[in-house]
Amino acid sequence: MRILITNNTLANRAGSELYVRDLALGLLRRGHEPIAFSTELGDVAEEIQDAGVPVIGDLNELTWQPDIIHGHHHLDTMMALLHCPGTPAIYVCHGSIPWEEAAPRFPRILHYVAVDHACRDRLVLEHAIPEDRIRLVLNFVDLDRFKPRAELPARPQRALIFSNQATYISAARAACYRLGIRLDVVGLGVGNVSANPEALLGNYDIVFAKGRAALEALAVGAAVILCDAAGAGPMVTTENVRQLRPLNFGIRALRETIDAKVILREMRRYDPEDATEVSKHVRATAGFEAALDELLSLYTEVLDEWRHTDNGDACAEQRATALYLGELAPRLHDHDRGEQALAAKETELEMMKSSRSWRMINRYAAIKHDALRPIHNLLARTKRPPSGTRSEGQGAEYEVSQDIFAEIYRRRGWGNGESVSGPGSTLARAAAFKEDLVLLLNGIKTKSLLDAGCGDFNWMKEVRLNLARYVGVDVVAELVAENQRLYGSDSRIFLNLDMTKDSLPRVDVILCRDSLVHLSFKDIFATLANFKKSGSTYLLATTFTRFAESNDIPTGAWRQLNMQLPPFTFPEPVRLIDEKCVHSGGVYADKCLALWALKDIP
Repeated sequence: MRILITNNTLANRAGSELYVRDLALGLLRRGHEPIAFSTELGDVAEEIQDAGVPVIGDLNELTWQPDIIHGHHHLDTMMALLHCPGTPAIYVCHGSIPWEEAAPRFPRILHYVAVDHACRDRLVLEHAIPEDRIRLVLNFVDLDRFKPRAELPARPQRALIFSNQATYISAARAACYRLGIRLDVVGLGVGNVSANPEALLGNYDIVFAKGRAALEALAVGAAVILCDAAGAGPMVTTENVRQLRPLNFGIRALRETIDAKVILREMRRYDPEDATEVSKHVRATAGFEAALDELLSLYTEVLDEWRHTDNGDACAEQRATALYLGELAPRLHDHDRGEQALAAKETELEMMKSSRSWRMINRYAAIKHDALRPIHNLLARTKRPPSGTRSEGQGAEYEVSQDIFAEIYRRRGWGNGESVSGPGSTLARAAAFKEDLVLLLNGIKTKSLLDAGCGDFNWMKEVRLNLARYVGVDVVAELVAENQRLYGSDSRIFLNLDMTKDSLPRVDVILCRDSLVHLSFKDIFATLANFKKSGSTYLLATTFTRFAESNDIPTGAWRQLNMQLPPFTFPEPVRLIDEKCVHSGGVYADKCLALWALKDIP
């Protein structure tokens, strides 16, 4: 049998491209003559050709009339149908949403195939395809390539994001860090594509994936958590695998907003024995050869029907083509309008670039870049590779270094003229909350305070604290010496200490404002452990209460942190002080100082 297979691209290693590869190679092994067509060729096309299957990018290169067209994607399928008069076809819908997956109506498309329930519903509801013309052929996995892995460990050690659209890396990283699991990422979106995932998947205990990628990981024997840009789904278990398989482990299974809490919850469902049973079920029901048998049976059915049908209605085909072109018209108009809008924005941008303010901003940016370049170079030099431990499981980690913060101090790297500690330490910023701070400290009868990351003491010197002892600590020696000279007294002392590792005094309250936000996850955990080790009672620290995701950074950089989210998962704070951050358009309006009892911190 001669089969022409169409696809909108055979360039990247993605779902339908790999489906075409497996189908073409399977047909070749069974003694058939497949040929693949796409207007965009690349790595997958080369792989198919190297295996002995012809691939063409122009239908004029087709040297024989196919017996049947196996169509994917409407533009490419219609091109093949119009180029090959008299050839019947099937059309396979691989997606319930993408425009290119829409089903064309044409007299020679005798049957439609849906790879899951969502695609079947699209064919029926959106395209009015009769249900008796639709065959459900679920996606498959090549069991000869994806062989069972060794037994899973009792406790997971390595996890993998296996996705071309890994938009949730930071959430997965935070959850993995919390459990001490190393995380790697493979996929097109991060520029790390694997040509041999069958050799890769067996090295991971938990895999985050959807669709075909999830099916392959399950066949190997990993515990799989369904995730994609569209959202999060459950860990696949013996309880839900039969319901999730007809959904293609895809969009209808991704019902939750993806964040670290959801991922952490599902990771805690890890059960190696259950994952092994799931893998056995997948291998028994989702093999490629069975799916190929179904498709070959459908080809035979279509050819038999075509031979017994009056198939010479050229007028019906012309009308169907006209209707198809009419359906394309709105898309073309939208494209034209988009190009016009883009051209208008480009003109507006060019006008802005000629303005005086634009030149001033560019000059300021260049000066700032030159000033901060040594700091960035220092951060890069302090990177070190992971070794797979809890503290080093998230890719490169970073050392706390006196040199980093000393360099920032000497170069005024925080970019503020009033305070070397940055704009957050100005008197104007502190004026919004300092009275609330005094009330809170008095309310819990604070007599001793450790200011961890005291900086230049610029704003704190204006706060009227009723303390018997104030201890300010900072990692920059020259800054501490200057503070002691200017502000030291019998009840106020400044010490050059590294709060991640040096012994700290026992106090009623540790104030850690705007410090943890500059530390890597590793150094934050070390700091928190050190705070608890001091035997102090309370921690009053910066948190951004509405911030949805905490990302790892090199120590010395900056980002927002919500201490109640993974990987920290602090409880509800005892008290909150709203810092009333209305600057920068209110983007940091959720910044607070939150009070926790140190004994309650995980």
